Amino acid sequence: MVLFAAVFSFDIMPFLFGGKNMKLFYREITPGMPAAEVKRAATKENYRIIEREQDGKQAISIIDAKAMGRYICEIALEDQVVTEARYLHND
Repeated sequence: MVLFAAVFSFDIMPFLFGGKNMKLFYREITPGMPAAEVKRAATKENYRIIEREQDGKQAISIIDAKAMGRYICEIALEDQVVTEARYLHND
């Protein structure tokens, strides 16, 4: 029984509640927020941070690695300041 509870807590819970948690995180990201503040918040939640630049535009992907990348927050930046954020359910 203890083994079942441990497996459920660590393996299944992120899939059940990860979307809700990422949506709450996403709602806290507002235009004008500094990228450093977003990264600190993501680190606090133990989310994976992927930074990239494409066609001269900066972006950050915040990923719930415990749910194997199923829940993502995509953030567009300009001069290290948030211009747009969106929640993605990668199913």
